[in-house]
Amino acid sequence: ARKGEEIEREPRKVVISSLDIVDFQPPEVTLLVRCSKGTYIRTLGKDIGEALGCGAHLKTLRRTAIADLHIEEAVDLDLFERMTEEQRIAVLLPPDRLLQSLAPVKLDEEATKKFLNGMKVRTDERSIEEAKVRVYGISAEKTEFLLGVGRLTSDGVLAPDRLISFVDNDR
Repeated sequence: ARKGEEIEREPRKVVISSLDIVDFQPPEVTLLVRCSKGTYIRTLGKDIGEALGCGAHLKTLRRTAIADLHIEEAVDLDLFERMTEEQRIAVLLPPDRLLQSLAPVKLDEEATKKFLNGMKVRTDERSIEEAKVRVYGISAEKTEFLLGVGRLTSDGVLAPDRLISFVDNDR
């Protein structure tokens, strides 16, 4: 788009939960859109302009929420850089916050080591069909921690999909 090239996009089904006018100062309008993933907001703006017969484009696009994360929880980068390490840790959200829609699977210490080395492991968990899950392991100190995301099969085999890289070599 920045190069002036038109990119063909395949039509896809999306859901617009709400479309509210926040401000109207002709010729500009500020909208608040709640929508499903995969919605091209720039295309929505263009489509609204075409439907009104006047044309339209986005001047500004600001994401204010994704899943259950909201802009009100965000910390300004300049402020974050001025914080002490302890203050930064206090405001950071846990890494699994965006994975809450995935079922959790917990591994024992032996399976944790195998899984972190990229190996499939057998679990007591079952899935009706292959499903993405968030995977937790346990350290030698019996501390539970997020390993990443895996794929669980109906026969209880769990394969790593995306793993978190750790600096601490004890894990």
